[in-house]
Amino acid sequence: MGLCSSHSKAHRKFAEAPVPKPQTRESTAAPEDGSQSEPSEDEEAGTKSRWADVSTEFSSRINNLILHSTGNIKQFYDLQSEKLGEGGFGFVVEAKNFGTGNRYAVKKVSKAKAKQKRLEIRSEIDIMKLTDHPNVVKLHETFEDKSQMYLVMELCAGGDLDKHMKGQGGPYSEHQAAILMDQILKAVSYLHNCKSICHRDLKLQNFLFSRKAPVENNLLKLADFGLACGFEPGGVLATKAGTVSYCSPQVLGGVYDNSADLWSCGVIMYMLLAAQPPFPGKNDAEVVQRVRKGNYVFNDIAWSTVSEEAKSLVRRLLKYQPFDRATAVQARAHSWFHCAAPSLRCAVPVQPSVVSDVLRFSRMTTFQRAALRAVAMQLNQEAVDSCSRDFAALDYKGMSLLSLNDLEELSEMPDLEPFRHQLQEVVGILSSRPPDDSNISFNDFMGATLQQDQCQDGMLRAAFRIFDQDADGYISAQDIGRVFGRSSHGAGAEVVSAILAEASMGTSEPLRYQDFVTYVSRALNT
Repeated sequence: MGLCSSHSKAHRKFAEAPVPKPQTRESTAAPEDGSQSEPSEDEEAGTKSRWADVSTEFSSRINNLILHSTGNIKQFYDLQSEKLGEGGFGFVVEAKNFGTGNRYAVKKVSKAKAKQKRLEIRSEIDIMKLTDHPNVVKLHETFEDKSQMYLVMELCAGGDLDKHMKGQGGPYSEHQAAILMDQILKAVSYLHNCKSICHRDLKLQNFLFSRKAPVENNLLKLADFGLACGFEPGGVLATKAGTVSYCSPQVLGGVYDNSADLWSCGVIMYMLLAAQPPFPGKNDAEVVQRVRKGNYVFNDIAWSTVSEEAKSLVRRLLKYQPFDRATAVQARAHSWFHCAAPSLRCAVPVQPSVVSDVLRFSRMTTFQRAALRAVAMQLNQEAVDSCSRDFAALDYKGMSLLSLNDLEELSEMPDLEPFRHQLQEVVGILSSRPPDDSNISFNDFMGATLQQDQCQDGMLRAAFRIFDQDADGYISAQDIGRVFGRSSHGAGAEVVSAILAEASMGTSEPLRYQDFVTYVSRALNT
Protein backbone atom coordinates (compact mmCIF):
# COMPACT_ATOMS: atom_id res chain seq x y z
CA MET A 1 0.00 0.00 0.00
CA GLY A 2 1.57 3.28 -1.06
CA LEU A 3 1.39 6.42 1.03
CA CYS A 4 -0.89 8.22 -1.39
CA SER A 5 -2.77 5.60 -3.35
CA SER A 6 -4.08 2.06 -3.27
CA HIS A 7 -2.89 -0.66 -5.61
CA SER A 8 -4.18 -0.91 -9.14
CA LYS A 9 -6.64 -3.72 -9.69
CA ALA A 10 -5.64 -4.23 -13.32
CA HIS A 11 -2.54 -6.28 -12.66
CA ARG A 12 -2.43 -7.63 -9.16
CA LYS A 13 0.47 -7.78 -6.78
CA PHE A 14 1.32 -11.33 -5.77
CA ALA A 15 3.63 -13.38 -3.59
CA GLU A 16 3.62 -17.14 -3.79
CA ALA A 17 5.12 -19.57 -1.33
CA PRO A 18 8.80 -20.08 -2.19
CA VAL A 19 10.48 -23.24 -3.33
CA PRO A 20 13.24 -23.88 -0.76
CA LYS A 21 16.64 -23.01 -2.21
CA PRO A 22 20.08 -23.24 -0.62
CA GLN A 23 21.81 -19.99 0.29
CA THR A 24 18.56 -18.03 0.04
CA ARG A 25 18.04 -15.28 2.61
CA GLU A 26 14.81 -13.44 2.11
CA SER A 27 11.86 -12.10 4.00
CA THR A 28 8.50 -11.62 2.36
CA ALA A 29 5.69 -9.33 3.38
CA ALA A 30 2.09 -9.81 2.45
CA PRO A 31 0.57 -8.12 -0.56
CA GLU A 32 -2.47 -6.28 0.64
CA ASP A 33 -4.93 -7.85 -1.75
CA GLY A 34 -4.43 -11.10 0.17
CA SER A 35 -3.74 -13.11 -2.99
CA GLN A 36 -0.69 -15.04 -1.76
CA SER A 37 -0.58 -18.28 0.16
CA GLU A 38 0.28 -18.45 3.84
CA PRO A 39 3.97 -18.72 4.82
CA SER A 40 5.32 -22.03 5.97
CA GLU A 41 7.01 -22.48 9.33
CA ASP A 42 10.32 -22.57 7.49
CA GLU A 43 9.56 -19.22 5.90
CA GLU A 44 8.72 -17.67 9.26
CA ALA A 45 11.89 -19.08 10.84
CA GLY A 46 13.93 -17.74 7.93
CA THR A 47 12.37 -14.32 8.31
CA LYS A 48 13.17 -14.22 12.02
CA SER A 49 16.72 -15.30 11.38
CA ARG A 50 17.34 -12.78 8.62
CA TRP A 51 16.18 -9.75 10.53
CA ALA A 52 17.61 -10.90 13.83
CA ASP A 53 20.98 -10.86 12.05
CA VAL A 54 20.33 -7.36 10.73
CA SER A 55 19.22 -5.96 14.08
CA THR A 56 22.34 -7.36 15.74
CA GLU A 57 24.55 -5.98 13.01
CA PHE A 58 23.12 -2.50 13.37
CA SER A 59 22.46 -2.54 17.12
CA SER A 60 25.34 -0.22 17.95
CA ARG A 61 24.62 2.30 15.22
CA ILE A 62 23.48 5.69 16.44
CA ASN A 63 21.22 6.12 13.42
CA ASN A 64 18.66 3.68 14.83
CA LEU A 65 16.64 6.45 16.44
CA ILE A 66 13.19 5.40 15.29
CA LEU A 67 10.99 5.22 18.36
CA HIS A 68 8.49 2.42 18.93
CA SER A 69 5.74 3.28 21.42
CA THR A 70 2.92 1.28 22.95
CA GLY A 71 1.06 4.42 24.01
CA ASN A 72 -1.81 6.26 22.37
CA ILE A 73 -0.75 7.80 19.05
CA LYS A 74 -3.48 10.43 19.42
CA GLN A 75 -1.54 11.98 22.30
CA PHE A 76 1.05 13.11 19.77
CA TYR A 77 -0.70 13.22 16.40
CA ASP A 78 -3.94 14.61 15.01
CA LEU A 79 -5.10 11.86 12.66
CA GLN A 80 -7.26 12.97 9.74
CA SER A 81 -10.30 10.95 8.71
CA GLU A 82 -9.76 11.13 4.94
CA LYS A 83 -7.93 8.09 3.55
CA LEU A 84 -4.94 8.63 1.29
CA GLY A 85 -4.81 4.95 0.35
CA GLU A 86 -6.27 1.61 1.36
CA GLY A 87 -5.30 -2.06 1.29
CA GLY A 88 -6.31 -5.41 2.69
CA PHE A 89 -4.80 -4.85 6.15
CA GLY A 90 -5.57 -1.18 6.75
CA PHE A 91 -5.24 2.28 5.26
CA VAL A 92 -3.14 5.46 5.19
CA VAL A 93 -4.20 8.83 6.58
CA GLU A 94 -2.53 12.18 6.97
CA ALA A 95 -1.54 13.26 10.48
CA LYS A 96 -0.16 16.39 12.11
CA ASN A 97 2.33 16.25 14.97
CA PHE A 98 1.03 18.40 17.82
CA GLY A 99 4.49 19.47 18.94
CA THR A 100 6.24 20.30 15.66
CA GLY A 101 3.31 20.95 13.35
CA ASN A 102 4.91 18.60 10.80
CA ARG A 103 2.61 16.54 8.60
CA TYR A 104 3.11 12.80 8.12
CA ALA A 105 1.48 9.83 6.45
CA VAL A 106 0.32 7.25 8.99
CA LYS A 107 -0.24 3.67 7.88
CA LYS A 108 -2.79 2.02 10.16
CA VAL A 109 -2.62 -1.77 10.16
CA SER A 110 -5.39 -3.84 11.73
CA LYS A 111 -3.77 -6.54 13.89
CA ALA A 112 -6.88 -8.70 13.55
CA LYS A 113 -6.82 -8.61 9.74
CA ALA A 114 -3.05 -9.02 9.62
CA LYS A 115 -2.88 -11.67 12.34
CA GLN A 116 -1.18 -14.25 10.11
CA LYS A 117 1.19 -11.70 8.59
CA ARG A 118 2.32 -9.73 11.63
CA LEU A 119 5.84 -11.10 11.35
CA GLU A 120 6.14 -9.86 7.77
CA ILE A 121 4.81 -6.42 8.72
CA ARG A 122 7.45 -6.16 11.44
CA SER A 123 9.99 -7.19 8.82
CA GLU A 124 8.82 -4.28 6.64
CA ILE A 125 9.35 -1.96 9.59
CA ASP A 126 12.84 -3.36 10.23
CA ILE A 127 13.79 -2.85 6.59
CA MET A 128 12.56 0.75 6.60
CA LYS A 129 14.55 1.44 9.76
CA LEU A 130 17.71 0.62 7.82
CA THR A 131 17.08 3.14 5.05
CA ASP A 132 18.35 6.72 5.04
CA HIS A 133 18.23 8.22 1.56
CA PRO A 134 16.57 11.37 0.13
CA ASN A 135 14.86 9.27 -2.56
CA VAL A 136 13.42 6.70 -0.11
CA VAL A 137 10.37 7.42 2.06
CA LYS A 138 11.55 7.68 5.65
CA LEU A 139 9.94 5.89 8.57
CA HIS A 140 9.63 8.39 11.43
CA GLU A 141 8.30 6.30 14.33
CA THR A 142 5.86 3.49 15.12
CA PHE A 143 3.05 2.94 17.60
CA GLU A 144 1.18 -0.15 18.66
CA ASP A 145 -1.96 -0.66 20.74
CA LYS A 146 -4.25 -3.64 21.29
CA SER A 147 -5.90 -3.47 17.88
CA GLN A 148 -3.65 -1.44 15.57
CA MET A 149 -0.09 -0.92 14.44
CA TYR A 150 0.81 2.56 13.19
CA LEU A 151 3.70 3.45 10.90
CA VAL A 152 4.39 7.20 10.94
CA MET A 153 6.13 8.01 7.66
CA GLU A 154 7.28 10.91 5.55
CA LEU A 155 4.30 12.47 3.76
CA CYS A 156 4.65 12.83 0.00
CA ALA A 157 2.07 15.45 -0.90
CA GLY A 158 2.73 15.38 -4.65
CA GLY A 159 1.04 12.04 -5.30
CA ASP A 160 2.39 8.99 -7.10
CA LEU A 161 4.15 8.83 -10.45
CA ASP A 162 1.34 6.88 -12.12
CA LYS A 163 -1.32 9.47 -11.31
CA HIS A 164 1.04 12.30 -12.18
CA MET A 165 1.71 10.89 -15.66
CA LYS A 166 -1.98 10.23 -16.29
CA GLY A 167 -2.75 13.75 -15.11
CA GLN A 168 -0.53 15.29 -17.76
CA GLY A 169 -2.21 13.18 -20.44
CA GLY A 170 0.82 11.58 -22.04
CA PRO A 171 4.46 10.57 -21.74
CA TYR A 172 7.17 12.69 -20.19
CA SER A 173 9.76 14.49 -22.26
CA GLU A 174 13.19 12.86 -22.33
CA HIS A 175 14.49 15.66 -20.13
CA GLN A 176 11.84 14.99 -17.48
CA ALA A 177 12.19 11.23 -17.81
CA ALA A 178 15.95 11.52 -17.25
CA ILE A 179 15.40 13.54 -14.07
CA LEU A 180 12.95 10.91 -12.81
CA MET A 181 15.02 7.87 -13.80
CA ASP A 182 18.14 9.32 -12.19
CA GLN A 183 16.32 9.50 -8.84
CA ILE A 184 14.77 6.05 -9.28
CA LEU A 185 18.17 4.52 -9.99
CA LYS A 186 19.75 6.37 -7.06
CA ALA A 187 17.22 4.78 -4.71
CA VAL A 188 17.76 1.30 -6.20
CA SER A 189 21.54 1.68 -6.19
CA TYR A 190 21.43 2.64 -2.50
CA LEU A 191 19.23 -0.32 -1.55
CA HIS A 192 21.34 -2.82 -3.50
CA ASN A 193 24.85 -1.57 -2.80
CA CYS A 194 24.58 -0.06 0.68
CA LYS A 195 21.87 -2.17 2.31
CA SER A 196 21.64 -5.44 0.29
CA ILE A 197 17.88 -4.94 0.00
CA CYS A 198 15.83 -6.01 -3.02
CA HIS A 199 12.57 -4.04 -3.23
CA ARG A 200 10.70 -6.48 -5.50
CA ASP A 201 7.76 -4.18 -6.21
CA LEU A 202 9.16 -1.24 -8.16
CA LYS A 203 6.38 0.40 -10.16
CA LEU A 204 4.99 3.84 -10.97
CA GLN A 205 2.54 3.71 -8.05
CA ASN A 206 5.34 3.19 -5.52
CA PHE A 207 7.29 6.32 -6.45
CA LEU A 208 5.88 9.43 -4.80
CA PHE A 209 6.57 13.12 -5.32
CA SER A 210 7.67 15.01 -2.25
CA ARG A 211 5.38 17.95 -3.00
CA LYS A 212 3.13 19.44 -5.66
CA ALA A 213 5.68 21.01 -7.97
CA PRO A 214 7.09 20.55 -11.48
CA VAL A 215 9.26 17.49 -12.08
CA GLU A 216 12.32 19.70 -12.45
CA ASN A 217 11.89 21.10 -8.92
CA ASN A 218 10.69 18.02 -7.11
CA LEU A 219 12.00 14.98 -5.27
CA LEU A 220 10.86 11.46 -6.09
CA LYS A 221 10.75 8.93 -3.24
CA LEU A 222 10.41 5.15 -3.20
CA ALA A 223 7.71 3.74 -0.93
CA ASP A 224 6.05 0.46 0.07
CA PHE A 225 8.57 -2.06 1.35
CA GLY A 226 5.93 -4.72 1.95
CA LEU A 227 7.61 -7.20 -0.42
CA ALA A 228 11.22 -6.08 0.12
CA CYS A 229 13.79 -8.57 1.35
CA GLY A 230 17.46 -8.86 2.13
CA PHE A 231 19.76 -10.71 -0.25
CA GLU A 232 23.23 -12.18 -0.31
CA PRO A 233 25.51 -10.96 -3.13
CA GLY A 234 25.44 -13.75 -5.71
CA GLY A 235 22.58 -15.46 -3.88
CA VAL A 236 19.21 -16.59 -5.20
CA LEU A 237 15.70 -15.44 -4.29
CA ALA A 238 12.84 -17.88 -4.75
CA THR A 239 9.58 -16.23 -3.74
CA LYS A 240 7.44 -15.01 -6.63
CA ALA A 241 6.71 -11.45 -5.60
CA GLY A 242 5.75 -8.20 -7.25
CA THR A 243 3.24 -6.72 -9.66
CA VAL A 244 2.88 -8.86 -12.78
CA SER A 245 3.42 -6.20 -15.45
CA TYR A 246 6.68 -5.11 -13.79
CA CYS A 247 8.05 -8.59 -13.03
CA SER A 248 11.07 -10.04 -14.81
CA PRO A 249 10.82 -13.44 -16.55
CA GLN A 250 13.01 -14.88 -13.78
CA VAL A 251 10.63 -13.71 -11.03
CA LEU A 252 7.78 -15.41 -12.84
CA GLY A 253 9.93 -18.55 -12.96
CA GLY A 254 10.68 -18.39 -9.24
CA VAL A 255 14.49 -18.18 -9.41
CA TYR A 256 16.03 -14.70 -9.59
CA ASP A 257 18.29 -12.17 -7.89
CA ASN A 258 18.31 -8.43 -7.17
CA SER A 259 18.69 -7.67 -10.90
CA ALA A 260 14.91 -8.20 -11.05
CA ASP A 261 14.62 -4.66 -9.67
CA LEU A 262 16.50 -3.36 -12.73
CA TRP A 263 14.06 -5.10 -15.07
CA SER A 264 11.29 -3.23 -13.24
CA CYS A 265 13.26 0.00 -13.76
CA GLY A 266 13.31 -0.78 -17.48
CA VAL A 267 9.53 -1.22 -17.49
CA ILE A 268 9.16 2.09 -15.66
CA MET A 269 11.45 3.93 -18.09
CA TYR A 270 9.54 2.50 -21.06
CA MET A 271 6.28 3.73 -19.55
CA LEU A 272 7.65 7.19 -18.76
CA LEU A 273 8.62 7.66 -22.41
CA ALA A 274 5.63 5.96 -24.07
CA ALA A 275 2.81 6.21 -21.48
CA GLN A 276 2.08 2.52 -22.06
CA PRO A 277 3.62 -0.75 -20.81
CA PRO A 278 6.17 -2.74 -22.85
CA PHE A 279 4.22 -5.96 -22.20
CA PRO A 280 0.52 -5.11 -22.58
CA GLY A 281 -2.30 -7.57 -22.09
CA LYS A 282 -6.02 -7.75 -21.42
CA ASN A 283 -5.39 -9.73 -18.24
CA ASP A 284 -2.56 -11.09 -16.10
CA ALA A 285 -2.31 -14.29 -18.14
CA GLU A 286 -1.62 -12.37 -21.35
CA VAL A 287 0.91 -10.14 -19.62
CA VAL A 288 2.72 -13.13 -18.14
CA GLN A 289 2.89 -14.79 -21.56
CA ARG A 290 4.47 -11.69 -23.11
CA VAL A 291 6.92 -11.17 -20.24
CA ARG A 292 8.08 -14.79 -20.36
CA LYS A 293 9.02 -14.28 -24.02
CA GLY A 294 10.67 -10.93 -23.23
CA ASN A 295 9.67 -9.42 -26.57
CA TYR A 296 8.78 -5.73 -26.77
CA VAL A 297 8.83 -3.13 -29.54
CA PHE A 298 9.45 0.58 -30.08
CA ASN A 299 6.91 0.84 -32.90
CA ASP A 300 4.31 3.07 -31.28
CA ILE A 301 4.09 6.66 -32.52
CA ALA A 302 5.30 7.85 -29.12
CA TRP A 303 8.72 6.32 -29.86
CA SER A 304 9.15 8.15 -33.16
CA THR A 305 10.57 11.19 -31.35
CA VAL A 306 12.55 9.31 -28.69
CA SER A 307 16.33 9.26 -29.08
CA GLU A 308 18.36 6.14 -29.78
CA GLU A 309 20.27 6.81 -26.56
CA ALA A 310 17.05 6.48 -24.56
CA LYS A 311 16.11 3.27 -26.36
CA SER A 312 19.61 1.95 -25.70
CA LEU A 313 19.18 2.33 -21.93
CA VAL A 314 15.74 0.70 -22.02
CA ARG A 315 17.32 -2.26 -23.81
CA ARG A 316 20.11 -2.48 -21.21
CA LEU A 317 17.55 -2.64 -18.40
CA LEU A 318 15.21 -5.08 -20.17
CA LYS A 319 17.92 -7.60 -21.08
CA TYR A 320 16.37 -11.04 -20.78
CA GLN A 321 19.37 -12.62 -19.03
CA PRO A 322 20.07 -11.12 -15.58
CA PHE A 323 23.85 -11.17 -16.09
CA ASP A 324 23.45 -9.00 -19.21
CA ARG A 325 21.23 -6.49 -17.44
CA ALA A 326 22.72 -3.14 -16.35
CA THR A 327 23.16 -2.54 -12.64
CA ALA A 328 21.78 0.66 -11.15
CA VAL A 329 25.28 2.18 -11.06
CA GLN A 330 25.91 1.23 -14.70
CA ALA A 331 22.52 2.58 -15.75
CA ARG A 332 23.17 5.96 -14.10
CA ALA A 333 26.46 6.18 -16.00
CA HIS A 334 24.70 5.74 -19.38
CA SER A 335 25.31 8.48 -21.93
CA TRP A 336 21.58 9.18 -22.24
CA PHE A 337 21.62 11.17 -18.99
CA HIS A 338 24.35 13.47 -20.33
CA CYS A 339 22.32 14.09 -23.48
CA ALA A 340 18.81 14.39 -22.02
CA ALA A 341 19.59 16.25 -18.79
CA PRO A 342 23.22 17.46 -18.76
CA SER A 343 22.63 19.50 -15.61
CA LEU A 344 22.30 16.24 -13.64
CA ARG A 345 26.00 15.56 -14.13
CA CYS A 346 27.21 19.10 -13.45
CA ALA A 347 29.17 19.52 -10.23
CA VAL A 348 27.18 21.27 -7.51
CA PRO A 349 29.22 23.96 -5.72
CA VAL A 350 30.17 23.01 -2.17
CA GLN A 351 29.45 25.66 0.44
CA PRO A 352 32.40 26.28 2.79
CA SER A 353 30.12 26.18 5.83
CA VAL A 354 28.98 22.64 4.89
CA VAL A 355 32.48 21.16 5.12
CA SER A 356 33.12 23.03 8.38
CA ASP A 357 29.88 21.67 9.81
CA VAL A 358 30.76 18.08 8.81
CA LEU A 359 34.18 18.42 10.46
CA ARG A 360 32.65 19.88 13.63
CA PHE A 361 30.11 17.06 13.73
CA SER A 362 32.75 14.36 13.25
CA ARG A 363 34.66 15.72 16.26
CA MET A 364 31.62 15.36 18.53
CA THR A 365 31.00 12.61 21.03
CA THR A 366 28.71 9.67 20.29
CA PHE A 367 25.80 11.12 22.25
CA GLN A 368 26.23 14.63 20.85
CA ARG A 369 25.94 13.25 17.34
CA ALA A 370 22.96 11.11 18.29
CA ALA A 371 21.21 14.07 19.92
CA LEU A 372 21.67 16.33 16.90
CA ARG A 373 20.50 13.60 14.56
CA ALA A 374 17.40 13.06 16.67
CA VAL A 375 16.60 16.78 16.53
CA ALA A 376 17.30 16.92 12.77
CA MET A 377 14.81 14.08 12.26
CA GLN A 378 12.10 16.56 13.34
CA LEU A 379 12.84 19.07 10.56
CA ASN A 380 9.95 19.82 8.23
CA GLN A 381 9.90 18.54 4.66
CA GLU A 382 11.10 21.81 3.16
CA ALA A 383 14.19 21.80 5.39
CA VAL A 384 14.88 18.12 4.64
CA ASP A 385 14.68 18.74 0.88
CA SER A 386 17.04 21.70 1.26
CA CYS A 387 19.51 19.45 3.11
CA SER A 388 19.21 16.94 0.29
CA ARG A 389 20.29 19.52 -2.27
CA ASP A 390 23.27 20.59 -0.13
CA PHE A 391 24.30 16.96 0.49
CA ALA A 392 24.27 16.31 -3.27
CA ALA A 393 27.33 18.57 -3.58
CA LEU A 394 29.37 16.00 -1.63
CA ASP A 395 27.43 12.85 -2.49
CA TYR A 396 28.89 12.54 -5.99
CA LYS A 397 27.91 8.85 -6.27
CA GLY A 398 24.31 9.45 -5.23
CA MET A 399 24.49 6.74 -2.56
CA SER A 400 23.49 9.02 0.35
CA LEU A 401 26.45 7.55 2.19
CA LEU A 402 30.00 8.92 2.19
CA SER A 403 32.48 6.17 2.99
CA LEU A 404 36.10 6.70 3.96
CA ASN A 405 37.11 6.05 0.36
CA ASP A 406 34.55 8.57 -0.89
CA LEU A 407 35.84 11.24 1.50
CA GLU A 408 39.43 10.54 0.49
CA GLU A 409 38.48 10.89 -3.19
CA LEU A 410 36.65 14.14 -2.41
CA SER A 411 39.75 15.52 -0.70
CA GLU A 412 41.77 14.89 -3.88
CA MET A 413 39.32 16.55 -6.26
CA PRO A 414 40.69 19.80 -7.76
CA ASP A 415 37.39 21.62 -7.23
CA LEU A 416 37.52 20.84 -3.52
CA GLU A 417 41.18 21.81 -3.01
CA PRO A 418 40.20 24.64 -0.58
CA PHE A 419 38.61 22.01 1.71
CA ARG A 420 41.32 19.35 1.39
CA HIS A 421 42.76 19.66 4.90
CA GLN A 422 39.31 19.68 6.52
CA LEU A 423 38.20 16.62 4.58
CA GLN A 424 41.43 14.80 5.42
CA GLU A 425 40.86 15.55 9.09
CA VAL A 426 37.35 14.08 8.82
CA VAL A 427 38.87 10.94 7.28
CA GLY A 428 41.38 10.70 10.12
CA ILE A 429 38.65 10.94 12.76
CA LEU A 430 36.32 8.44 11.11
CA SER A 431 39.17 5.98 10.52
CA SER A 432 39.49 5.51 14.27
CA ARG A 433 35.85 4.45 14.70
CA PRO A 434 34.20 1.02 14.32
CA PRO A 435 33.34 0.14 10.69
CA ASP A 436 29.60 0.69 11.18
CA ASP A 437 30.24 4.24 12.43
CA SER A 438 32.97 5.32 10.01
CA ASN A 439 30.90 7.01 7.32
CA ILE A 440 28.69 10.07 6.82
CA SER A 441 25.03 9.26 6.12
CA PHE A 442 22.32 11.66 5.00
CA ASN A 443 20.96 11.87 8.55
CA ASP A 444 24.49 12.54 9.80
CA PHE A 445 24.65 15.42 7.35
CA MET A 446 21.30 16.77 8.55
CA GLY A 447 22.57 16.68 12.13
CA ALA A 448 25.87 18.27 11.11
CA THR A 449 24.25 21.22 9.33
CA LEU A 450 21.53 21.77 11.97
CA GLN A 451 21.43 25.36 13.18
CA GLN A 452 20.47 26.71 16.61
CA ASP A 453 17.61 28.82 15.23
CA GLN A 454 16.02 25.70 13.71
CA CYS A 455 15.69 23.97 17.09
CA GLN A 456 12.17 24.82 18.13
CA ASP A 457 10.69 23.57 21.40
CA GLY A 458 8.45 21.02 19.68
CA MET A 459 11.41 19.53 17.82
CA LEU A 460 13.50 19.29 20.98
CA ARG A 461 10.66 17.63 22.90
CA ALA A 462 10.17 15.12 20.09
CA ALA A 463 13.90 14.35 20.13
CA PHE A 464 13.84 13.99 23.92
CA ARG A 465 11.06 11.40 23.57
CA ILE A 466 13.37 9.24 21.46
CA PHE A 467 15.89 8.95 24.29
CA ASP A 468 13.33 8.85 27.12
CA GLN A 469 12.46 5.27 26.23
CA ASP A 470 10.31 4.56 29.30
CA ALA A 471 8.55 7.96 29.06
CA ASP A 472 9.22 8.85 32.70
CA GLY A 473 10.50 12.36 31.93
CA TYR A 474 14.20 11.50 32.30
CA ILE A 475 16.95 10.09 30.10
CA SER A 476 18.51 7.43 32.30
CA ALA A 477 21.31 4.91 31.84
CA GLN A 478 18.67 2.29 31.01
CA ASP A 479 17.21 4.56 28.32
CA ILE A 480 20.62 5.15 26.77
CA GLY A 481 21.32 1.43 26.82
CA ARG A 482 18.12 0.73 24.91
CA VAL A 483 18.75 3.44 22.31
CA PHE A 484 22.27 2.29 21.58
CA GLY A 485 21.27 -1.36 21.63
CA ARG A 486 23.67 -2.28 24.40
CA SER A 487 23.07 -4.25 27.57
CA SER A 488 23.11 -2.41 30.86
CA HIS A 489 25.38 -5.17 32.25
CA GLY A 490 29.06 -5.98 31.84
CA ALA A 491 31.17 -4.06 29.33
CA GLY A 492 28.04 -2.47 27.86
CA ALA A 493 27.29 -0.84 31.19
CA GLU A 494 30.68 0.89 31.15
CA VAL A 495 29.95 2.42 27.77
CA VAL A 496 26.47 3.53 28.88
CA SER A 497 27.86 5.06 32.08
CA ALA A 498 30.48 6.95 30.09
CA ILE A 499 27.84 8.35 27.73
CA LEU A 500 25.61 9.47 30.61
CA ALA A 501 28.57 11.00 32.46
CA GLU A 502 29.51 13.06 29.41
CA ALA A 503 25.92 14.12 28.75
CA SER A 504 25.33 15.16 32.36
CA MET A 505 28.60 17.11 32.68
CA GLY A 506 30.08 14.51 35.01
CA THR A 507 27.19 14.09 37.45
CA SER A 508 25.88 10.84 35.89
CA GLU A 509 22.40 11.98 36.90
CA PRO A 510 19.49 11.26 34.54
CA LEU A 511 18.80 14.12 32.13
CA ARG A 512 15.63 16.16 32.42
CA TYR A 513 14.20 17.88 29.35
CA GLN A 514 15.86 21.19 30.17
CA ASP A 515 19.20 19.39 30.65
CA PHE A 516 18.78 17.90 27.19
CA VAL A 517 18.02 21.33 25.68
CA THR A 518 21.16 22.74 27.27
CA TYR A 519 23.18 19.77 26.04
CA VAL A 520 21.99 20.24 22.44
CA SER A 521 22.73 23.97 22.61
CA ARG A 522 26.27 23.27 23.83
CA ALA A 523 26.81 20.77 21.03
CA LEU A 524 25.65 23.26 18.41
CA ASN A 525 28.02 25.90 19.77
CA THR A 526 31.05 23.63 20.02
